[in-house]
Amino acid sequence: MLVSPEPAALVEAALTLVDAAEAEGEDFPPLHAGIALGPAVPRGGDWYGRAVNLASRIAAISWPGSVLCDDAVHKAAEEAFRWSLAGERRLKGVKRPVRRGRARRLAPDDGAT
Repeated sequence: MLVSPEPAALVEAALTLVDAAEAEGEDFPPLHAGIALGPAVPRGGDWYGRAVNLASRIAAISWPGSVLCDDAVHKAAEEAFRWSLAGERRLKGVKRPVRRGRARRLAPDDGAT
């Protein structure tokens, strides 16, 4: 689990980890990530809160090699990455369907500076 007050930094870290796992080849298990934005409370070396639970639920349904984020992360880091809609889905313990976006790095010709 990774925690950061900066959504874009967290997405970048997740993309870096996923890419590193893929670079290891077929003998290394593929990684996937789920990221959600919201308050979290540290306690006993762990983190707790709605955002932590939501990120876990999103990670559980993420495809290998993907970084899926809730809509709040997408909005907070919209300009820093390319996004594709991964749809809405009901998740265990979450009252409303969760809109998810898949984050990818900007291509060099996307105008990133």
